[in-house]
Amino acid sequence: MHRTILASSAALLCVGYANAQPIPITNFSFEDPVFGPGGFNGNGPVPGWAAVANIGQSWGVFYPTVATWGYITSLGHQLLYTNGPTIEHVTSAQSQASTTYTLQVDVVNRPNFGANSYFIELYAGATLIARDDNSLHPPVGGYLVSTLTYTFPSSGPLIGQTLRIRLGGLNQTNFDNVRLFIGTPTCYANCDGSTTSPVLNVNDFVCFNNRFAAGNPYANCDGSTTTPVLNVNDFVCFNNRFAAGCP
Repeated sequence: MHRTILASSAALLCVGYANAQPIPITNFSFEDPVFGPGGFNGNGPVPGWAAVANIGQSWGVFYPTVATWGYITSLGHQLLYTNGPTIEHVTSAQSQASTTYTLQVDVVNRPNFGANSYFIELYAGATLIARDDNSLHPPVGGYLVSTLTYTFPSSGPLIGQTLRIRLGGLNQTNFDNVRLFIGTPTCYANCDGSTTSPVLNVNDFVCFNNRFAAGNPYANCDGSTTTPVLNVNDFVCFNNRFAAGCP
């Protein structure tokens, strides 16, 4: 499964998530530093992110292409790769009592580069509160969305701790589009908000078309800010989000 998503913007974090408040993630789509097609750095730096374990092995940002590498990113042009190091982002948010937090990360399966193996962790201070230990198996050249959710108690030592995100893998693992929310975000592709099975169906395409025709901000799937904001790229983006499914 190959995807073409042509724009990257922090605005995407707010699209389709009316019931959740996004927490800023520096360099969430790994577009900094900027490289051309096929470009990468071998051991960082990656603004907003740092290696905290197995530091001797290579990691950084990478600009894959279908023509050369057989796959592309889930958002924007670049993604994070790691050949073993654990990579961490320290957020600006502190945990609040009786509050639910949701972490979502796109896990991308690079073709012809060993078995897909990864982990995603959410910490409150030094305490691990949620972990995805290789539960997803994206198609070769494709991606799936990992979702971690944790609700803090009304009191205790975890309250007021800084939230931290860690990404890693045993062999090369690719990640993209890291987002963290207060609350539980809706699935963007479920445009009509249905709860009957299958949740994603043709009605969601009809819903998206109607919102696009009405100029509704929801239809800005790719988060672009250039004129016209709503364009064919948003249809491509919605189709890719639909194909990825709801976590």
